[in-house]
Amino acid sequence: MKDSSNLRQPTAERFCSTTYSTADPRRKYGLGGIIRLRLRRLSIQSGYTSMCRGYLSTMPMPTPKLLDQVRTVARVRHFSLSTERAYVSWIRRFILFHHKRHPKEMAEAEIRQFISHLAVVTKISASTQTVALSALLFLYRDVLKRDLPYIANIERAKPSKKLPVVFTRREVEAVLVRLSGTPHLIASLLYGSGLRLMEAVRGGRGRPRSQY
Repeated sequence: MKDSSNLRQPTAERFCSTTYSTADPRRKYGLGGIIRLRLRRLSIQSGYTSMCRGYLSTMPMPTPKLLDQVRTVARVRHFSLSTERAYVSWIRRFILFHHKRHPKEMAEAEIRQFISHLAVVTKISASTQTVALSALLFLYRDVLKRDLPYIANIERAKPSKKLPVVFTRREVEAVLVRLSGTPHLIASLLYGSGLRLMEAVRGGRGRPRSQY
């Protein structure tokens, strides 16, 4: 008659009893068996891991999307976060304007058409039109690595003739008196040191790590 005590043992216990010998007549697995078992499992897992790594190394890496490439190049060149977002936005509008054609299929004529449309139809300012043109030149020259000739015959937006409003010292003091806490600190830094708005808001922490 077969001994059924070994059959009632847990799977790990039966495995350990066959992988090492023990002087214990009750055939209980001890520290050596547990270590043996863990090493055996570790070797199996490492074998599977090496197989997966070999399989993944043979797979072709997917090409990043165009706008992701734009973000990567912008960060390599240490563009500010606002410039990066503006460039991505204008490049996306450029693609949608030409019915989602890839920029590789377009050239100077499509750029001229889009930039002129911004000035004539949407009535944007001259500075905004310059930002849009700079974004497209950045896309072709730095991301797609295509040399573009000088783009002539672009309908330029008329520059604004409105003069900026400059506060007097009394007006600045009247504003600062009505502020307190963090807003007062930020306004004082903007007025006294000439910091930009986002530089003062971020407090010198640099580029925030967000969703991109």
